[in-house]
Amino acid sequence: MSDGEPNGNAALLKKAKQTTSKMVAERKLTLFPIGIGNDADMGELRGFNYPNKAYKLAGLKFREFFEWLSKSVSATSQSTPGETVVIDENTAFRIGLQKAGIN
Repeated sequence: MSDGEPNGNAALLKKAKQTTSKMVAERKLTLFPIGIGNDADMGELRGFNYPNKAYKLAGLKFREFFEWLSKSVSATSQSTPGETVVIDENTAFRIGLQKAGIN
């Protein structure tokens, strides 16, 4: 969760984006970049996740978000390695997560 605004070394940020994107592509990491606030830089957040997916939390629905996240993590942890786990995006949208794809 972030406002997406970089606040450190540009080279380290680039390396972090490359590392996380590679791990997501290799299915070694599941990542949900979440933008907070109307001015969140979703472009920066998309850079952390292959294939450039990020979500924006509408309003302050943190309780609903963490309940959804808990259920999603539980489903993932109970899956077999290599098994595709379907994340309930309909519930995500109801709680205020909006998919922010490639511009």
